Amino acid sequence: MKFFRNLLLGSGSMMLLLFIVSSFFPSDLVVQREITINATKAEVYQEIAILRNWTHWALSEDEIKQVQGQFEGNIEGTGATYSWYLEDGVQNQMEITKTEGDSLIEMTTKTSAGYLATTTFIVKDVNGKTKVTWNEISDLGWNPVNKILIGLVDAESQIGEKYQLALETLKNYIEKE
Repeated sequence: MKFFRNLLLGSGSMMLLLFIVSSFFPSDLVVQREITINATKAEVYQEIAILRNWTHWALSEDEIKQVQGQFEGNIEGTGATYSWYLEDGVQNQMEITKTEGDSLIEMTTKTSAGYLATTTFIVKDVNGKTKVTWNEISDLGWNPVNKILIGLVDAESQIGEKYQLALETLKNYIEKE
């Protein structure tokens, strides 16, 4: 009986400690990267607003081979959707939810595992070139283990590196045309 009481007290204490420690970690993960491209704002906007064009710059060759995706809805702008499955069976969906002229694209990404992110692309004309800012806010929820792990592995840097590489690929792709 004493063993079970100690086991219950120990487990309860560990869970309480986990919740207390996780309260010091944010519930959102924010990633922002930007690049300036030597092209018109309209050219850059089209590459981002048409999800089918993302295969030119947003995915590596390995990712394109691994992802089984399908485009749905509008071809461009609000309502354009891309759904795909990963090898682990998790279903993902990215949908453009808002556009403003050729300056803003906002989208949501959802997974069957409960991941939710809001992504915004801001496209600005800067002295005849185009500046693209890629901003993503991911909701980590209240799961204390997720919050701690994301904080400890420096997910912002890891995801940010991938986004910066995609932006550089976008720049190279557009500037070659």
